[in-house]
Amino acid sequence: MTLGERTNLYLTINQPDHRKYPNSKNFNLSYMRVIVAKVRDQSLEYSGGINGSDKFLTFETSLPTGTYLILVEICTDLEKPPKLVIDAYGDKPVKFEALEIIPQDFATIQTAVIRAYCKKTPRYPGLEERDFDKEGSKEIRRFFGHIHGIVFLYYVNYSNDSEVVEVVKEKSNMRLELSLPFRGF
Repeated sequence: MTLGERTNLYLTINQPDHRKYPNSKNFNLSYMRVIVAKVRDQSLEYSGGINGSDKFLTFETSLPTGTYLILVEICTDLEKPPKLVIDAYGDKPVKFEALEIIPQDFATIQTAVIRAYCKKTPRYPGLEERDFDKEGSKEIRRFFGHIHGIVFLYYVNYSNDSEVVEVVKEKSNMRLELSLPFRGF
């Protein structure tokens, strides 16, 4: 998505409802996650998003001039993912270009957005940061948080001779998927 000037914007993702699937007895709307990131020189900057299983997912935002990547993730019970409509309503023109991204690239891009989310200062509310100074490794930091339904642990290690090993335990019946380790961040 490209914006020629600062724009107040309503971004909506629309998915088909049960009328599109009349033969499906147990139809459920798909769960969707939308993350918007501003494209910088060689990086991405988190700009907003929304998640849920409504027919219309809409969020309001004000975005400066620039190019943005809109990541749309769909979890569905349907055999084929539904076709979505992305709508932008704002006070200035918006240009869209469709990109096909393979799942491996999608995960890499999503990770880059989460990394940018953790590095932003001042920190976002709810993002927990911990250094390991008491353990003798003040160059190691851990960020814990969630963004539009993604729970993450992000580690930064600036030392050459220290590492941290932590055991992550589930405290509820919530299903968690962890992708570890990330090296070089």
